[in-house]
Amino acid sequence: MKRFLFSAALVYLAGFSPLQAQVNILYEADSLTDSVKRITSTGVVTTFFTGLTNPEGLTVDSADNIYVATSNNQIWKITFAGVGSLFTGSTDAPSGMVFDSSGNMYEADLGSGKIQKITPTGVVTTFASGLNLPTDVAFDASGNLYESDYGTNSIIKITPLGVQSTFASVLHPTGLAFDSLGNLYVDEDQFSTIKKITPAGVLTTFVSSGISNPKTLTIDSAGNLYEGDYGTGTIKEITPAGVVSTYASGLDLPDGLHFGAVPEPSTTALLLGAALLLSLVARSHKLKLKKICTAQS
Repeated sequence: MKRFLFSAALVYLAGFSPLQAQVNILYEADSLTDSVKRITSTGVVTTFFTGLTNPEGLTVDSADNIYVATSNNQIWKITFAGVGSLFTGSTDAPSGMVFDSSGNMYEADLGSGKIQKITPTGVVTTFASGLNLPTDVAFDASGNLYESDYGTNSIIKITPLGVQSTFASVLHPTGLAFDSLGNLYVDEDQFSTIKKITPAGVLTTFVSSGISNPKTLTIDSAGNLYEGDYGTGTIKEITPAGVVSTYASGLDLPDGLHFGAVPEPSTTALLLGAALLLSLVARSHKLKLKKICTAQS
């Protein structure tokens, strides 16, 4: 029994314990290798999940589950521990995805020209229709949804009530990302540029060199953009001042980016495991001391 309890304590300490999130990990949908890559803050790339079919979009929910859109009309849910399951198969060429504050997913349905709303339990309804090749979606701070309408070279704004209007004209828009000031950044994939659009709708060129065929965007808490560079198989980091550098390389058609977490044993779990281990050690010494005293008496 002592040996079993001692082993249990070691297993507990080794990581089979409650998990907490370690942030600042970038997840990337690697289209050509049918996989999801995990990229550390130092640019180290590892394979996180495989067996997907042409992943073409990626997002993360508030619980750090990863969702991946695939070319066979599916969206997969993958826990940050790497356990995958089918979330829904009721889509038509799903692309970009985003979550609202209630945990509902909004998905750009490229094939049907719709934005689909998907509840946490996987119930699919149409939120907006009549779009032309929607490729990505993003929410502003007021809950308005913005959509890259590739077929009309425009960014469509959709209110929470579903009212549509043209927010800006952008050539071949793909990836979208908002900064903390409400500026919207848009990939122009055919022209290898990134546009910046203020909340008032003023359009300027943010980056026009150092990138090639950009497909996807995400942003960190410091306001740095991360861009999936389809043409070079790299992730580019772009500072708020527009300075471009290579963050990670050796990828194959990056087509979805989002920051998430990796599991690690929580501090509480480690303390509990350590306490259990010390308790067992103390008990063992107590039993040995008792035997010695008994023998001497």
